[in-house]
Amino acid sequence: MEITSIDKIKKAYSFSNENLTAYQNIIDFKDKNVLSVVGSGDQYFSFLLFGAKEIDLFDNNLVALYYFYLKYYAIMLLNYKEFIDSFYYYKNTQKNYSKIRDCLPDEIKTFFDEFLKNKGLNSLLYKPIPLSIHTDNVDRTIPYLKGKRYYELKELLKSTSFPNVFLYDLRDLYASLDRNYDIMIFSNIYAYLNMEVKEYRQFLKKYEKFLNDGGVIEANYEWISFERDFKKYGFKKHYVDSANDKMLALNDKDNIITLKKHF
Repeated sequence: MEITSIDKIKKAYSFSNENLTAYQNIIDFKDKNVLSVVGSGDQYFSFLLFGAKEIDLFDNNLVALYYFYLKYYAIMLLNYKEFIDSFYYYKNTQKNYSKIRDCLPDEIKTFFDEFLKNKGLNSLLYKPIPLSIHTDNVDRTIPYLKGKRYYELKELLKSTSFPNVFLYDLRDLYASLDRNYDIMIFSNIYAYLNMEVKEYRQFLKKYEKFLNDGGVIEANYEWISFERDFKKYGFKKHYVDSANDKMLALNDKDNIITLKKHF
């Protein structure tokens, strides 16, 4: 599967707009096998820092996968300042890209060669809610954005094999799974499935078959609390600090909805 026209691509997210740091207070990732959406790639990087043993990824957006490759090798090979310059400010992108280009698969290398030459990295990406890149708590929502954790992540990537990736929609992914997981992370995909909570609960049974006893599905991430009857169908709602700094100042909360498989 290839992208044939850079004028008809689906954008990816530059950074996560979820409070990923809060996940470790809700779910224990230590030595766990995880299935997660690719998204901006930040879920993978965060869960690796949280101690996950193995992480498989999925997404229906090929550009998100390409961007993940780029970000993965950028973190592995660039210093913190070079990474922030290129991926946050979109400065010195060509220069820093040349340092990681040879690590990319040929198809992805060809894509970024053309894209960076003609349009620039920022035109490929959605910029999420503003990140407080200059504050002491820059890692409030994305743990590796603080320099010390960035270098910790860099070492982890050097000692970890590139993850398995499934290029599937969540509606179809379960048919291609062949192993069990302790944790599944579905981000806010529920918002795009056009399902009522009852129907979604039935749908998730397709994934519970691949979930170890006591395992957890992160079934939805909400930035606005909707009065849906998740609890009625066995879900649990966790309130976490808003990923948006402006909403945090108003003491707003985001919601992480989970479903636990019982013994």
